[in-house]
Amino acid sequence: MGQGYSYLFTASVANTTAIGTTTVVFDLKKTFGPFLSTLPRLYILDQKQVVAHEVSTGSQYGSNLDYGSAWLLTHDAGSGPYSITYANLETNVILKEFPNYWNGTLPNQPQEVNFIGSTTPSTVASLFKSGQIQITDTYQTYQNVETLAALPNAKLVTIPSLNEFYFMIDTQKQPTNDIYLREAMTYAFNYSAVINNIWPGVQYAAGPVPAALPGHNPNIPASHQDLAMANQLIKQSAYYKSGNLSSYPITFYWVTQVPQEQSLAEQFASDMAKIGITVNVVGEPWLTVVADLGNETSSPNIAAVQDAASYYEAGSLLQSRYTTPAEGTWEQNEWLHNSTLDSLIYSALSTVNQTQRFQDYFNIQQQIYNMYPSIYAFDVTEVRAYYPSVVNWYAANGHPNTLEGYDWFFRDIQFYPAQLAALFG
Repeated sequence: MGQGYSYLFTASVANTTAIGTTTVVFDLKKTFGPFLSTLPRLYILDQKQVVAHEVSTGSQYGSNLDYGSAWLLTHDAGSGPYSITYANLETNVILKEFPNYWNGTLPNQPQEVNFIGSTTPSTVASLFKSGQIQITDTYQTYQNVETLAALPNAKLVTIPSLNEFYFMIDTQKQPTNDIYLREAMTYAFNYSAVINNIWPGVQYAAGPVPAALPGHNPNIPASHQDLAMANQLIKQSAYYKSGNLSSYPITFYWVTQVPQEQSLAEQFASDMAKIGITVNVVGEPWLTVVADLGNETSSPNIAAVQDAASYYEAGSLLQSRYTTPAEGTWEQNEWLHNSTLDSLIYSALSTVNQTQRFQDYFNIQQQIYNMYPSIYAFDVTEVRAYYPSVVNWYAANGHPNTLEGYDWFFRDIQFYPAQLAALFG
């Protein structure tokens, strides 16, 4: 079908062979060091069950009809410890413990899980206060979560993620084609104002890769403001020396579907004014941002975007954010045109030895950092309120699985209905 995470395998897997009921052999087209790290994104389904629910979609997939994709939106054909018993994509999804799971069940794992679709603050607050939900969603404002976490027996938890928020800088367009100007901007931005006032709960970023991602270079300093340094650097830029800096305003795109980004963009504009850079803040719908980033002519000087690793290694983001094939996608507005960097990244990805591969990642991150093609605004975190006496959640106990979706392996979560009844009757 070529959808979802299939791109992780189409580039590297030549074919697969089942050599037994529990063993599959993968033949790779080329050496791909992180291959094992990508396997959590290879989801296994019961072929007979899927085929039984295939329907025609015309000629898109030929004789395979729709691969059961319409049915799978509200059903499952997997082999995990839970099965879907109800799914309404607009309201809620209910999972039920699967007693015949191949690895057995564990004491106190929840027998039923209900994902509620509403993120409306008043609805979430009402459900949480009455105990009908025991963990809030990640889309609540920090202030809402703080309020709910202050309730009796509740707690606030901050969980790291593999997401980083970037200001992607066009390195080819005037005036951001000047490295001194780009470096000056990185020091002029007030990261503390963002973390304390605009996006509370997030963490300081340190370079092109989130700190929680294996292969992150620990030697790259955390983003921080230094206006004295910024003023020294801007004076070294060609635009400042020519006396024409004010004639080259910078266009900054933020996504209108995320209102907090407007405050982020306005903070940036205010900070850049302190070193003589004019910033035009432009809010655009996400699809317009994607379209404009698809062409070097239409791309803005800076585009704000949040991006996440697809698998549990730094190489995932290094490839998707900074290689030439990523140019013209929403994941790269830097337009680096750097074949040498491409070679370094692909060489690292072809290294089987993990220690050496991670060292290669370290070197690549340092080189990218030294080019100042991006401003590393912050590492994204999940901030939630929950009831720890009711839900013993490994992600909240210092053992998160930061790969998106894997903090919700319910077999490893303990749920105590008696405690819930004691708190709420």
